[in-house]
Amino acid sequence: MARLATERTTARQDLLSFAASVLGLEVARQQAVLTGRRELLGQVVEDVVHRTVPDAEARRRLAAHGIDPAVPHAVVLARVPAGPARLRALPWTLGPLLDRGGDVLPTALVEDSVAVFVPEGVDADATAHTVLERLRAAGPGVRVGVGARRPGVAGLRLGWFEARQAGSTGAGVRTAAPLSLTGLLLGNLDLPLRELGDSVLAPLLRYDAEHGGELLRTLRTYLAHDARPAPAAEALTLHRNSLRHRLRRIEELTGRSLDRLDDRMELWLALHAREAGGEATG
Repeated sequence: MARLATERTTARQDLLSFAASVLGLEVARQQAVLTGRRELLGQVVEDVVHRTVPDAEARRRLAAHGIDPAVPHAVVLARVPAGPARLRALPWTLGPLLDRGGDVLPTALVEDSVAVFVPEGVDADATAHTVLERLRAAGPGVRVGVGARRPGVAGLRLGWFEARQAGSTGAGVRTAAPLSLTGLLLGNLDLPLRELGDSVLAPLLRYDAEHGGELLRTLRTYLAHDARPAPAAEALTLHRNSLRHRLRRIEELTGRSLDRLDDRMELWLALHAREAGGEATG
C-alpha cells in the first residue's frame, strides 16, 4: 500500500493530483520490476523442480537470484485460486513496495503459485503467514504450504513437493507432515524419485556407510520375499536370528514397523523410487 501525505490542506488540487499520478506510476513501475524478477526466478525453479538442468547449473542459476543451495532453505509455497493474471497484476511485496530493494526473500512466480525460499535464521512459519496476509487481496482461499528446511538442490526440489502437498490439504497455512512417499506417488506429481527414496531410507544409508552394513540389501531381500523370514534368510545366507536382529535395527532406524502393511509399502516404494531415479539395486 502507498500513501500520499501533506503538511496541511492545500487548495492546489492540481498539484495533489499530479503527485498522486507520479506516485501511481512509480508503484506500477516497481511492481513491473518485481514481477519480472519473480518470473525469472520462477523459470529457474521450474527447471530445478523438473530436473531439466544439471544440479551444477541449477546451483549457479539459483545463486544468481540470491539462493545459496549450500544453505538449508525451507520452501513456502502459496497457491492463489484467482489465477496467474490476478497474481501478477496485484501490487504486493514481502517488503515495503517503494524501498527499491524488492522482496526481502527470494520470491518466484510459477503459474498460479508464489514460492518463497527461506534460509536459516528466518522464521519460515512467520514468513508463510506474511505471504498469506499479502496475497489475500488476490482473492479468498489462498493456500500456503511450508516444507522442511533442507540444504542442496535436491533439498529445494524435495521441499517444493513437500510444501505443495501440505498446501493441498486446505486454505490458510499448512506445515508439511512427515513426508508421505505413498501419498506423493499416488498424487501423480512429477516427483524427484531418487530424493524421495533417499529421504525415507537415509538412516539405513548412513548406517551401512558408517558400519559397512547390509541393512538396505536385507530390507530389499526381505520385502522381495513377501516379508517371509525363512526364504529371506536363505537368500541372504543368514541365520534367522541374525535376520531378526537386522530387521529390528531397520525398524529402529526408520521408525517404521515391518509388521504394518502401510510401513512395508512405504519402504518398498522408497526402494523402487531410488531405483527409478537411477539408483543401482546392488
